[in-house]
Amino acid sequence: MLSRLRSFLALLLLVGASACGSGHADVDSGTAVDAGMRDAQPSDAGRVDAQAVCSPACPATELCCADSHGDGRCINPREDVENCGGCGKTCLGGKGTACVLGSCVCGRVDFGCLGTDESLCCPARTTDGLPYCANLRTDGDDCGACGAACDIDQANMCAETLCVCGAARGPCTGAPDSRCCSDGLGAAFCVDTTSDTDHCGSCGNRCGFGETCMDGLCTLGVACPSGCSGTGICCHGVCCVRAACARDACGSGADAGVTDTGVTDTGVTDTGVTDTGVTDTGVTDTGVTDTGVTDTGVVANDGMWLWLGRCA
Repeated sequence: MLSRLRSFLALLLLVGASACGSGHADVDSGTAVDAGMRDAQPSDAGRVDAQAVCSPACPATELCCADSHGDGRCINPREDVENCGGCGKTCLGGKGTACVLGSCVCGRVDFGCLGTDESLCCPARTTDGLPYCANLRTDGDDCGACGAACDIDQANMCAETLCVCGAARGPCTGAPDSRCCSDGLGAAFCVDTTSDTDHCGSCGNRCGFGETCMDGLCTLGVACPSGCSGTGICCHGVCCVRAACARDACGSGADAGVTDTGVTDTGVTDTGVTDTGVTDTGVTDTGVTDTGVTDTGVVANDGMWLWLGRCA
């Protein structure tokens, strides 16, 4: 009987020891997992979560915030750009350039920018300008970066931080054979301005009926080897204005040059006399046909007019 009691007590001790051993292993395991996870979180190392100690204590209008080394320092949350409105609330990173009354400010934007591509505080464009919030994804003057303006010869808009031309989303080179031009209806595309009759030499310069675009010059007939300057076209190998070319007047007379005189071509020879539609005979036009008879007066006879005169 006594031996059975001793065996039963030994069994109880063995079971108890096993249970205690399992519990101790679980606690150790949990402690090991917790040590490598919570402490590694970025928020745990930040200035907001860190318990900074300032000695002596900060005035009532200031906060005790940890600096980059973890040391406490007293700051004014109403004007500190790294702790604007609270510990760790920075205005840096494109959110603002100053802290005013506890809020980040970017130029005229009282509550600052978001500090993202869609809302980044960019420096002033001019010496007398102000910082501003820019959308680097769509702003043609700040496409992908502050101040990175799109070249109008290469693109007509900014899409997802890239300068692109039209729906093709491909930037043009900006060279004469690859310029970004609009069709006037909102669409844009890369154009070869050396040969396109709707954009000959430059965007929107349309050639006339029957003309072709040769080397960026509207041309009728054979080309002009040396090209043409000004607003003229190449008319059968000669540079002149389009109106003169239409009259086959290029190459003869003063009207053949490319210089535009600004005189409207009416097809009437300019004699220096105002054109009234009456042939100028030197006689004042009174509305009466000149018969060569001297007018001696008029006699009324029974309601009829009689002209009296003598032979000249």
